[in-house]
Amino acid sequence: VQVLKGKLDIEEKLRKKLPPFHRIYPIYRDIRVIVDNEISKDYSVIEVRAPDFPGLLYILTSTLSKNNLNIYVAKIYTEVDLASDTFYIKDMNGEKLTDEKMKEIASTLQEKVKRGVYEVMGVRIDETGKGYKSG
Repeated sequence: VQVLKGKLDIEEKLRKKLPPFHRIYPIYRDIRVIVDNEISKDYSVIEVRAPDFPGLLYILTSTLSKNNLNIYVAKIYTEVDLASDTFYIKDMNGEKLTDEKMKEIASTLQEKVKRGVYEVMGVRIDETGKGYKSG
C-alpha cells in the first residue's frame, strides 16, 4: 500500500535486500528477450530469460507498465538461478504491438535487465553501457 501511495521506494528497498552471494555471479550471463506476435492471435508475447535476482520481476513489470503496456497473462518460472518469464500483453488501446514497438520494448527490457544484473553484482556501468567493477 505504501508503494502505491508513493511513500516507499521499492527500488531502494530491493537494493538494500540483495544477499551477498549474488555478487559472485559472473558478469556475463545470457540475457534473452523475445517479442513475438505469431505465438498468440490475441496478444503480443514477451519472453525474458535471464539470471534470476531479487527485483527482476519488478524491473520487467514496471518497464512494461511505464511503456503503457497491459499484462493480461504472466507465466513466471525460475530454475535454480535462471528465470524464464513470459508475458501476454497488449497496448493501451487493446492492440498487439507494432513491429517498431516490439523492437523498442525488447531493447529496453534487455538494457534494464542487464543493468539490474550488473547492479546486483556491484558493477558500475559507464557512459558506453559497459560494466566495470568499482572500488
